[in-house]
Amino acid sequence: MTEFSGGIQYHHSRNLSRATIPGVNMVQYLAGVTERSQDPAHAALEARARSLVIDIEAAAQAGEAAQERMRQSDPAAWEACHYGLAPWPDEPGVAADFTAICHCQRRCLYHDHGSPWATEQDCNCNDTCPRHGEKVVDHDVGPLPKPDPEINPRHYNLPYRPTT
Repeated sequence: MTEFSGGIQYHHSRNLSRATIPGVNMVQYLAGVTERSQDPAHAALEARARSLVIDIEAAAQAGEAAQERMRQSDPAAWEACHYGLAPWPDEPGVAADFTAICHCQRRCLYHDHGSPWATEQDCNCNDTCPRHGEKVVDHDVGPLPKPDPEINPRHYNLPYRPTT
């Protein structure tokens, strides 16, 4: 079962795109080996590696284009997939056993955390967990303690150690 604990659900094109980075490094190393050794076997390895990296990059671009088309045509569905509320439609391996991310441990930035930059629009007190269907913030349990500027002054853009 594929479970996402929170945050962003990456599309497979991101993994393909990241795979090109070590692939390009591999091609560069093999090019150096080929240049030094002048061995046709090394040149063949370099050519195969270069071809593989080109194929991976083409697949990554195709995936990114499909994702962008979805974002343009149905922004709400794209956002639901991006934030782990629904599976990406072009990823059947995830869709088969997809479970939405759990929001049960999320707390309200406005009421519970007391973040100085939070506004009423950041309030999620009435949201429900997409996995469990229960209310996310339960004020009966009690809010989390507000940050103490003496313990963690970075919450208030103060110097780490207060000056006297």
